[in-house]
Amino acid sequence: MIMSRSWLALLLVPILVFAVSTFASSYAEVNNTYQTNTTVIKAEIGKTWLAINPIQCGENPWQKANQSIQDYYKSQGVIILDDKIVPWTGYAVCSACLCSNGTTLYTLVLDSDAGKMMKFGYVLATGDLTKDMTLAHTPMNYSNMTISTPEKTKIFSPLKQSKTGISLQDIKCNQGLVLVVKTLDNSPACVKSNTAQRLAERGWGKLVTPPIPNPTPTNPPSLSNSTTYFAGQKVGVFTILKINPTNVTGYYNSPYPLARPGPGVFTIMHIGDALNPTCDGSAPLVITAINYPDSITVSIGKSTGRPIGGCPICLSANSEIKTPNGDVNVKEIKDGMTVWSTDSNGMIIKSKVIKINNVFVGDTKIVDLQLADGRELFVSPNHPTYDGRKISDLKVGEIYDRSVVKSIELVQYKYQFTYDILPDSQTGDYFANGILVGSTLK
Repeated sequence: MIMSRSWLALLLVPILVFAVSTFASSYAEVNNTYQTNTTVIKAEIGKTWLAINPIQCGENPWQKANQSIQDYYKSQGVIILDDKIVPWTGYAVCSACLCSNGTTLYTLVLDSDAGKMMKFGYVLATGDLTKDMTLAHTPMNYSNMTISTPEKTKIFSPLKQSKTGISLQDIKCNQGLVLVVKTLDNSPACVKSNTAQRLAERGWGKLVTPPIPNPTPTNPPSLSNSTTYFAGQKVGVFTILKINPTNVTGYYNSPYPLARPGPGVFTIMHIGDALNPTCDGSAPLVITAINYPDSITVSIGKSTGRPIGGCPICLSANSEIKTPNGDVNVKEIKDGMTVWSTDSNGMIIKSKVIKINNVFVGDTKIVDLQLADGRELFVSPNHPTYDGRKISDLKVGEIYDRSVVKSIELVQYKYQFTYDILPDSQTGDYFANGILVGSTLK
C-alpha cells in the first residue's frame, strides 16, 4: 500500500526533531556551554566575568591542546567556574582561519584569577549591576551588557568548606572577617582583623588573607584634580578589577622593592587609600569617591617629598608606639596624640604627632630586628635609625639603643601596609616596640 504524503510528513517530523536536538545536545556537551539567544549573565560575589572572541579553524589554545575549555585553563592554573558561548547576530563573519568564529566566549572565574585570564587576552565583561538582561549578541560588545545584582549567599564555616575539598586559598569568610590557620591543628578559622593580628603575633595562628585596611584615612591630604576611572583601567600602579559598594578590588603592582611580572598583588582598596607608592616622592593618587557600580573618583594629593631611605619604608602594622598613656598600635595613632620622643640632647620628652603616613607594600620582606634585652621590631630595611643610619646598616654585636643587636634578618611581611608617624620634637624620633627609631616623614 502506498503511504499518503500527509502520513509520511507526520512520521518524519519527530525524527527530524530528535536528530536536531541530539546534535544540539552533543555540541553543547563538547563545548561545555550552551548557545542561546537569551543568554543572561548573573554577577556573583567574589567572582568576575571576562570575555574573548574565539577564532576559527581550531586555532584556540584549548583546541590545540585537544581539551575542553575548563580542562585547558585548569592546566594553566585557573578554575573556570562557568562559561557561555554567545553567537553574534546581524554580523557577517569572514572565512579566514585567524578571524573570529562569530561568537563571544564569556568565562566566570574567582576575582583572584581575573588577572591571569587578562594575560591570556581576556577583558573584563563589565556592566550595570542592577538587573538581569540578555547579552548583546555583537562582537565583543559587552559594554552594553548588564549583570544581575549578586545575591547574598550563605557562607559555610571555614572548617566545613575545608572538609568539602575547597583549597585553603579559596575558603571564604563573611564580610569584615579574615582567614587564619590555627597553629595547634592547622584548622581554618574566620576572625576579626585585630584578633587575627594578635593570634599571629603570639604564634597561635597564621594569616591566610591580609587584614582589611582602614577604610578612612587617618591624615587625609589636601586633594585636587579629580578624575573618574572605570573597571579595567589602570591608575597609578593599581588596575581596577571590580567596583563594589564600599571598596574597590584590583591588582597593585608596586615597583618597590623590585618590579614584578604580571598584573600585581590582588588587594582591596577603600576611600582614602593611595593607588600609587609615595615613598619615592610622588604625589598620592587618592580614592575620594566610589560611584558604585560605575566608577571611582581619584584626586591628586600633595607630595611630601622623598623620605629618608626611599622605598619601602615604615613600621610593621603590629608595632606598638610608646605614649604617656601606655602603648598604642601604630594604626591607631592620630594627629595631635602625645607620644614619647627625644630632644636634641637625648632626653625623653612628650611630643605631639603632626604627621601620619601608610604605604601599600604588598608582597615584600622586612627586617626582624632583635636586641639582646628582648626588644624586637619588624621594620622596613630603609627605615631610619635615631642616629641617622638605616635599619639595614645595623650589625649583629653592635650597640643600639642601650642594648646589643642580637639578630637582624629579612622575613616575609604578612600585612599589606607599613606605617610611620612624625612627632613635633627636634629629632622627630619615637619609640616603636620600645626601640627608639627615626621618622621618614621629617
